[in-house]
Amino acid sequence: MDKMRMESLDMTAQNIEKIGALFPNCITETVDENGKAKKAINFELLKQMLSGDVIEGSEAYEFTWVGKKAAIVEANRPIRKTLRPCKEDSVNWDTTENLYIEGDNLEVLKLLQESYLGAVKMIYIDPPYNTGNDFIYRDDYKQSESNSQKIRVMSESWVAHNVFCPICGSPHISKLNNNMPVADLSCSYCGEIFELKSKCGNIGNKISDGAYSTMIDRITSSDNPDLFVMQYSADFQVVNLTLIPKFFFTPSIIEKRKPLSANAKRAGWIGCNILYSDIPKQGKIAIINRQKLSDVKTVTEEYSKIKKLQINNIENRGWLLDVLTCINAIDSVEFSLQDVYTFVEVLQKKHITNNNIEAKIRQQLQILRNKGIIEFLGRGHYRKKI
Repeated sequence: MDKMRMESLDMTAQNIEKIGALFPNCITETVDENGKAKKAINFELLKQMLSGDVIEGSEAYEFTWVGKKAAIVEANRPIRKTLRPCKEDSVNWDTTENLYIEGDNLEVLKLLQESYLGAVKMIYIDPPYNTGNDFIYRDDYKQSESNSQKIRVMSESWVAHNVFCPICGSPHISKLNNNMPVADLSCSYCGEIFELKSKCGNIGNKISDGAYSTMIDRITSSDNPDLFVMQYSADFQVVNLTLIPKFFFTPSIIEKRKPLSANAKRAGWIGCNILYSDIPKQGKIAIINRQKLSDVKTVTEEYSKIKKLQINNIENRGWLLDVLTCINAIDSVEFSLQDVYTFVEVLQKKHITNNNIEAKIRQQLQILRNKGIIEFLGRGHYRKKI
Protein backbone atom coordinates (compact mmCIF):
# COMPACT_ATOMS: atom_id res chain seq x y z
CA MET A 1 0.00 0.00 0.00
CA ASP A 2 1.32 3.45 -0.94
CA LYS A 3 1.90 5.80 1.96
CA MET A 4 -0.30 8.87 2.10
CA ARG A 5 1.45 12.19 1.66
CA MET A 6 0.98 14.33 4.74
CA GLU A 7 1.81 17.59 3.01
CA SER A 8 0.80 19.41 -0.15
CA LEU A 9 2.99 19.51 -3.24
CA ASP A 10 5.99 21.81 -3.21
CA MET A 11 4.99 23.97 -6.17
CA THR A 12 8.24 25.96 -6.05
CA ALA A 13 10.31 22.79 -6.40
CA GLN A 14 8.07 21.60 -9.25
CA ASN A 15 8.39 24.90 -11.07
CA ILE A 16 12.17 24.81 -10.69
CA GLU A 17 12.20 21.31 -12.20
CA LYS A 18 10.09 22.49 -15.16
CA ILE A 19 12.37 25.47 -15.81
CA GLY A 20 15.40 23.19 -15.42
CA ALA A 21 14.07 20.88 -18.12
CA LEU A 22 13.93 23.79 -20.57
CA PHE A 23 16.98 25.73 -19.37
CA PRO A 24 19.33 23.37 -17.44
CA ASN A 25 22.12 25.95 -17.42
CA CYS A 26 19.90 28.27 -15.33
CA ILE A 27 19.85 25.83 -12.40
CA THR A 28 22.16 26.71 -9.52
CA GLU A 29 22.43 25.79 -5.85
CA THR A 30 21.68 27.55 -2.59
CA VAL A 31 21.21 26.41 1.00
CA ASP A 32 17.99 26.08 2.98
CA GLU A 33 17.38 27.10 6.59
CA ASN A 34 19.04 23.87 7.74
CA GLY A 35 22.20 24.50 5.75
CA LYS A 36 21.43 21.78 3.19
CA ALA A 37 21.96 22.32 -0.55
CA LYS A 38 18.87 22.81 -2.70
CA LYS A 39 18.16 23.74 -6.30
CA ALA A 40 17.48 27.35 -7.23
CA ILE A 41 17.05 29.48 -10.35
CA ASN A 42 19.68 31.89 -11.63
CA PHE A 43 17.15 34.57 -12.63
CA GLU A 44 19.75 36.86 -14.22
CA LEU A 45 20.83 34.06 -16.54
CA LEU A 46 17.19 33.08 -17.23
CA LYS A 47 16.40 36.67 -18.25
CA GLN A 48 19.39 36.62 -20.56
CA MET A 49 18.29 33.31 -22.11
CA LEU A 50 14.91 34.86 -22.93
CA SER A 51 16.35 38.08 -24.35
CA GLY A 52 17.77 38.88 -27.76
CA ASP A 53 19.99 41.64 -26.39
CA VAL A 54 22.73 41.77 -23.77
CA ILE A 55 21.11 42.58 -20.42
CA GLU A 56 23.17 45.02 -18.38
CA GLY A 57 24.28 43.97 -14.94
CA SER A 58 27.21 42.55 -13.02
CA GLU A 59 28.58 39.19 -14.06
CA ALA A 60 29.94 36.68 -11.58
CA TYR A 61 33.55 35.57 -11.90
CA GLU A 62 33.28 31.86 -12.64
CA PHE A 63 35.49 29.10 -14.01
CA THR A 64 34.29 30.12 -17.48
CA TRP A 65 34.68 33.66 -18.75
CA VAL A 66 33.40 37.19 -18.26
CA GLY A 67 31.22 38.16 -21.25
CA LYS A 68 29.08 35.06 -21.11
CA LYS A 69 25.87 37.07 -21.61
CA ALA A 70 26.96 38.23 -25.05
CA ALA A 71 27.84 34.63 -25.89
CA ILE A 72 24.34 33.50 -24.86
CA VAL A 73 22.79 36.12 -27.16
CA GLU A 74 24.95 34.86 -30.03
CA ALA A 75 24.02 31.24 -29.28
CA ASN A 76 20.30 32.07 -29.31
CA ARG A 77 20.42 34.21 -32.49
CA PRO A 78 18.78 32.43 -35.49
CA ILE A 79 20.75 31.86 -38.70
CA ARG A 80 19.70 31.46 -42.35
CA LYS A 81 21.90 28.57 -43.39
CA THR A 82 21.45 24.91 -44.21
CA LEU A 83 23.45 21.69 -44.47
CA ARG A 84 24.43 20.69 -48.02
CA PRO A 85 25.15 17.01 -48.82
CA CYS A 86 28.41 16.00 -50.48
CA LYS A 87 27.59 12.55 -51.90
CA GLU A 88 30.67 12.30 -54.12
CA ASP A 89 32.95 12.33 -51.07
CA SER A 90 30.68 10.11 -48.96
CA VAL A 91 30.85 6.40 -48.12
CA ASN A 92 27.70 4.24 -47.81
CA TRP A 93 25.46 7.27 -48.17
CA ASP A 94 22.19 5.30 -47.87
CA THR A 95 23.13 3.10 -44.90
CA THR A 96 25.61 5.03 -42.76
CA GLU A 97 24.58 6.10 -39.27
CA ASN A 98 27.29 8.77 -38.98
CA LEU A 99 27.68 12.29 -40.31
CA TYR A 100 30.87 14.24 -40.93
CA ILE A 101 30.11 17.96 -41.05
CA GLU A 102 32.46 20.81 -41.84
CA GLY A 103 31.57 24.32 -40.75
CA ASP A 104 31.44 26.76 -37.86
CA ASN A 105 30.86 24.79 -34.66
CA LEU A 106 28.09 27.04 -33.30
CA GLU A 107 26.26 27.30 -36.62
CA VAL A 108 26.34 23.52 -37.17
CA LEU A 109 24.96 22.89 -33.68
CA LYS A 110 22.12 25.34 -34.35
CA LEU A 111 21.21 23.46 -37.55
CA LEU A 112 21.33 20.07 -35.82
CA GLN A 113 19.27 21.26 -32.86
CA GLU A 114 15.88 21.02 -34.59
CA SER A 115 16.25 18.41 -37.34
CA TYR A 116 18.16 15.88 -35.26
CA LEU A 117 16.67 16.61 -31.82
CA GLY A 118 16.66 13.40 -29.77
CA ALA A 119 18.34 11.40 -32.54
CA VAL A 120 22.00 12.15 -31.89
CA LYS A 121 23.89 9.95 -29.43
CA MET A 122 27.21 11.82 -29.47
CA ILE A 123 28.92 14.72 -31.22
CA TYR A 124 32.70 14.97 -31.61
CA ILE A 125 33.94 18.53 -32.14
CA ASP A 126 37.47 19.13 -33.36
CA PRO A 127 38.67 22.18 -31.37
CA PRO A 128 40.27 24.98 -33.40
CA TYR A 129 43.35 25.01 -31.15
CA ASN A 130 44.70 21.53 -30.27
CA THR A 131 45.51 20.33 -33.80
CA GLY A 132 48.34 18.07 -34.91
CA ASN A 133 51.20 18.30 -32.45
CA ASP A 134 50.50 21.92 -31.53
CA PHE A 135 48.87 21.41 -28.12
CA ILE A 136 48.45 24.90 -26.71
CA TYR A 137 45.97 24.10 -23.94
CA ARG A 138 46.04 21.24 -21.49
CA ASP A 139 43.10 18.97 -22.32
CA ASP A 140 44.05 15.67 -20.69
CA TYR A 141 41.73 15.21 -17.70
CA LYS A 142 41.90 11.47 -17.03
CA GLN A 143 39.46 9.87 -14.60
CA SER A 144 42.40 8.88 -12.42
CA GLU A 145 42.87 12.48 -11.37
CA SER A 146 41.36 13.33 -8.01
CA ASN A 147 38.78 16.09 -7.63
CA SER A 148 41.36 18.25 -5.87
CA GLN A 149 43.70 17.93 -8.86
CA LYS A 150 40.94 18.91 -11.27
CA ILE A 151 39.97 21.90 -9.13
CA ARG A 152 43.62 22.94 -9.01
CA VAL A 153 43.92 22.90 -12.80
CA MET A 154 40.65 24.79 -13.23
CA SER A 155 41.44 27.44 -10.61
CA GLU A 156 44.97 28.06 -11.90
CA SER A 157 43.69 28.49 -15.46
CA TRP A 158 40.94 30.82 -14.27
CA VAL A 159 43.35 33.08 -12.38
CA ALA A 160 45.74 33.15 -15.35
CA HIS A 161 42.95 34.35 -17.65
CA ASN A 162 41.06 36.74 -15.34
CA VAL A 163 43.40 38.28 -12.75
CA PHE A 164 45.98 41.06 -13.03
CA CYS A 165 49.32 41.05 -11.24
CA PRO A 166 48.70 42.57 -7.77
CA ILE A 167 52.37 43.53 -7.47
CA CYS A 168 52.94 45.63 -10.60
CA GLY A 169 49.43 45.89 -12.10
CA SER A 170 50.30 44.05 -15.33
CA PRO A 171 47.00 42.93 -16.92
CA HIS A 172 48.11 39.31 -17.30
CA ILE A 173 49.82 36.63 -15.26
CA SER A 174 50.81 33.26 -16.69
CA LYS A 175 50.31 29.67 -15.62
CA LEU A 176 53.60 27.86 -15.02
CA ASN A 177 54.48 24.30 -16.03
CA ASN A 178 52.89 21.59 -13.88
CA ASN A 179 56.28 20.28 -12.77
CA MET A 180 57.18 23.42 -10.81
CA PRO A 181 57.63 22.39 -7.13
CA VAL A 182 55.65 25.17 -5.39
CA ALA A 183 54.93 27.97 -7.87
CA ASP A 184 51.77 27.92 -10.00
CA LEU A 185 51.71 31.33 -11.70
CA SER A 186 54.08 34.14 -12.59
CA CYS A 187 54.13 37.70 -13.91
CA SER A 188 56.41 38.11 -16.91
CA TYR A 189 56.62 41.87 -16.35
CA CYS A 190 57.84 42.06 -12.72
CA GLY A 191 59.01 38.44 -12.37
CA GLU A 192 56.93 37.72 -9.25
CA ILE A 193 55.79 34.13 -8.74
CA PHE A 194 52.63 32.92 -6.99
CA GLU A 195 51.25 29.79 -5.41
CA LEU A 196 47.47 29.23 -5.45
CA LYS A 197 45.38 27.51 -2.80
CA SER A 198 41.63 27.15 -3.40
CA LYS A 199 38.78 25.85 -1.28
CA CYS A 200 35.03 25.44 -1.66
CA GLY A 201 33.22 27.34 1.10
CA ASN A 202 34.82 29.26 3.94
CA ILE A 203 38.60 29.27 4.14
CA GLY A 204 38.52 28.77 7.91
CA ASN A 205 41.47 29.14 10.27
CA LYS A 206 43.86 26.78 8.49
CA ILE A 207 44.96 26.01 4.93
CA SER A 208 46.39 22.58 4.26
CA ASP A 209 49.79 22.62 2.54
CA GLY A 210 52.64 20.26 1.71
CA ALA A 211 55.59 18.85 3.62
CA TYR A 212 56.45 20.70 6.83
CA SER A 213 60.24 20.67 6.34
CA THR A 214 59.92 21.90 2.76
CA MET A 215 57.64 24.74 3.86
CA ILE A 216 60.03 25.89 6.61
CA ASP A 217 62.95 25.85 4.17
CA ARG A 218 60.85 27.69 1.63
CA ILE A 219 59.72 30.63 3.77
CA THR A 220 63.29 31.29 4.86
CA SER A 221 64.55 31.46 1.26
CA SER A 222 64.59 34.40 -1.14
CA ASP A 223 62.47 32.65 -3.80
CA ASN A 224 59.41 31.97 -1.65
CA PRO A 225 56.29 32.70 -3.76
CA ASP A 226 53.42 34.98 -2.81
CA LEU A 227 50.19 33.14 -2.04
CA PHE A 228 46.78 33.46 -3.69
CA VAL A 229 43.92 32.13 -1.53
CA MET A 230 40.75 31.47 -3.52
CA GLN A 231 37.31 30.77 -2.08
CA TYR A 232 34.71 29.40 -4.51
CA SER A 233 31.09 28.30 -4.18
CA ALA A 234 29.48 24.92 -4.81
CA ASP A 235 28.52 26.04 -8.33
CA PHE A 236 32.15 27.07 -9.04
CA GLN A 237 31.79 30.83 -8.75
CA VAL A 238 34.81 32.66 -7.37
CA VAL A 239 33.66 34.41 -4.21
CA ASN A 240 36.92 35.78 -2.78
CA LEU A 241 40.52 35.93 -3.94
CA THR A 242 43.15 37.18 -1.47
CA LEU A 243 46.87 37.84 -1.84
CA ILE A 244 49.23 36.95 1.01
CA PRO A 245 52.62 38.59 0.28
CA LYS A 246 55.58 36.27 0.83
CA PHE A 247 57.09 38.49 3.51
CA PHE A 248 54.14 37.72 5.82
CA PHE A 249 55.21 34.11 6.19
CA THR A 250 57.00 33.13 9.40
CA PRO A 251 57.57 29.76 11.12
CA SER A 252 54.99 30.67 13.78
CA ILE A 253 52.11 30.52 11.26
CA ILE A 254 53.16 27.09 9.97
CA GLU A 255 51.59 24.27 11.97
CA LYS A 256 53.28 20.88 11.98
CA ARG A 257 50.85 18.01 11.41
CA LYS A 258 51.14 14.53 12.89
CA PRO A 259 53.15 11.99 10.86
CA LEU A 260 51.15 9.65 8.64
CA SER A 261 50.52 6.24 10.18
CA ALA A 262 52.70 3.21 9.45
CA ASN A 263 49.92 1.79 7.25
CA ALA A 264 49.74 4.89 5.05
CA LYS A 265 51.18 4.95 1.55
CA ARG A 266 53.65 7.64 2.64
CA ALA A 267 54.20 6.37 6.18
CA GLY A 268 55.93 8.88 8.44
CA TRP A 269 55.39 11.82 6.09
CA ILE A 270 54.78 15.08 7.98
CA GLY A 271 52.60 17.73 6.41
CA CYS A 272 51.74 21.24 7.55
CA ASN A 273 48.94 23.78 7.79
CA ILE A 274 49.13 27.51 7.17
CA LEU A 275 47.47 29.21 10.15
CA TYR A 276 45.47 31.62 8.03
CA SER A 277 43.77 33.30 10.99
CA ASP A 278 47.19 34.15 12.51
CA ILE A 279 48.28 36.21 9.50
CA PRO A 280 47.93 39.95 10.27
CA LYS A 281 45.07 41.63 8.42
CA GLN A 282 47.59 43.91 6.67
CA GLY A 283 48.91 40.80 4.93
CA LYS A 284 45.54 39.91 3.34
CA ILE A 285 44.95 42.02 0.23
CA ALA A 286 41.52 41.52 -1.34
CA ILE A 287 41.66 41.12 -5.13
CA ILE A 288 38.10 39.77 -5.38
CA ASN A 289 35.74 40.46 -2.51
CA ARG A 290 32.26 38.91 -2.59
CA GLN A 291 32.56 38.34 -6.35
CA LYS A 292 33.59 41.95 -7.02
CA LEU A 293 36.98 42.52 -8.63
CA SER A 294 39.02 45.25 -6.93
CA ASP A 295 40.49 48.13 -8.90
CA VAL A 296 44.06 47.56 -10.11
CA LYS A 297 45.28 50.86 -8.67
CA THR A 298 43.73 50.15 -5.27
CA VAL A 299 45.39 46.74 -5.01
CA THR A 300 48.85 47.83 -6.16
CA GLU A 301 48.80 50.87 -3.86
CA GLU A 302 47.81 48.69 -0.91
CA TYR A 303 50.65 46.31 -1.71
CA SER A 304 53.12 49.22 -1.93
CA LYS A 305 52.06 50.40 1.53
CA ILE A 306 52.51 47.08 3.27
CA LYS A 307 55.72 46.28 1.39
CA LYS A 308 57.35 48.55 3.95
CA LEU A 309 56.95 45.62 6.35
CA GLN A 310 59.25 43.41 4.29
CA ILE A 311 62.15 42.10 6.36
CA ASN A 312 64.43 39.39 5.00
CA ASN A 313 65.78 38.18 8.36
CA ILE A 314 63.24 35.55 9.39
CA GLU A 315 63.68 36.06 13.17
CA ASN A 316 63.27 39.83 12.95
CA ARG A 317 60.30 39.36 10.62
CA GLY A 318 58.67 37.05 13.15
CA TRP A 319 59.04 39.56 15.98
CA LEU A 320 57.66 42.45 13.93
CA LEU A 321 54.60 40.55 12.69
CA ASP A 322 53.90 39.04 16.12
CA VAL A 323 53.82 42.50 17.71
CA LEU A 324 51.70 43.80 14.81
CA THR A 325 49.22 40.97 15.45
CA CYS A 326 49.00 42.04 19.10
CA ILE A 327 48.33 45.63 18.05
CA ASN A 328 45.58 44.46 15.68
CA ALA A 329 43.94 42.63 18.60
CA ILE A 330 43.49 45.96 20.43
CA ASP A 331 39.98 47.21 19.61
CA SER A 332 40.61 50.95 19.61
CA VAL A 333 42.51 52.91 16.95
CA GLU A 334 44.57 54.61 19.65
CA PHE A 335 46.44 52.47 22.17
CA SER A 336 49.14 52.71 24.81
CA LEU A 337 52.39 50.92 25.52
CA GLN A 338 50.69 49.31 28.51
CA ASP A 339 48.04 47.88 26.19
CA VAL A 340 50.74 46.08 24.21
CA TYR A 341 52.43 44.88 27.41
CA THR A 342 49.31 42.81 28.15
CA PHE A 343 50.50 40.44 25.39
CA VAL A 344 53.83 39.69 27.11
CA GLU A 345 52.84 36.12 27.99
CA VAL A 346 51.63 35.44 24.45
CA LEU A 347 54.90 36.68 22.97
CA GLN A 348 56.95 34.82 25.57
CA LYS A 349 55.43 31.50 24.43
CA LYS A 350 56.38 32.27 20.83
CA HIS A 351 59.89 33.47 21.68
CA ILE A 352 60.90 31.26 24.60
CA THR A 353 64.61 32.12 24.46
CA ASN A 354 64.03 35.84 24.92
CA ASN A 355 64.02 37.02 28.53
CA ASN A 356 63.34 40.70 27.91
CA ILE A 357 59.99 40.77 26.09
CA GLU A 358 59.01 44.33 27.06
CA ALA A 359 62.23 45.78 25.62
CA LYS A 360 61.62 43.81 22.43
CA ILE A 361 58.08 45.21 22.23
CA ARG A 362 59.39 48.77 22.45
CA GLN A 363 61.93 48.02 19.73
CA GLN A 364 59.22 46.68 17.38
CA LEU A 365 56.98 49.66 18.07
CA GLN A 366 59.82 51.95 16.99
CA ILE A 367 60.26 49.94 13.76
CA LEU A 368 56.52 50.12 13.05
CA ARG A 369 56.67 53.89 13.59
CA ASN A 370 59.57 54.22 11.15
CA LYS A 371 57.69 52.20 8.54
CA GLY A 372 54.57 54.36 8.88
CA ILE A 373 52.34 51.59 10.23
CA ILE A 374 51.63 53.35 13.53
CA GLU A 375 51.97 56.96 14.72
CA PHE A 376 53.52 58.08 18.02
CA LEU A 377 51.28 60.49 19.93
CA GLY A 378 53.57 61.04 22.93
CA ARG A 379 53.89 59.70 26.48
CA GLY A 380 53.57 56.03 25.49
CA HIS A 381 50.51 56.47 23.30
CA TYR A 382 50.12 55.48 19.62
CA ARG A 383 47.62 55.54 16.76
CA LYS A 384 47.12 52.89 14.07
CA LYS A 385 47.63 54.17 10.50
CA ILE A 386 47.32 51.00 8.38
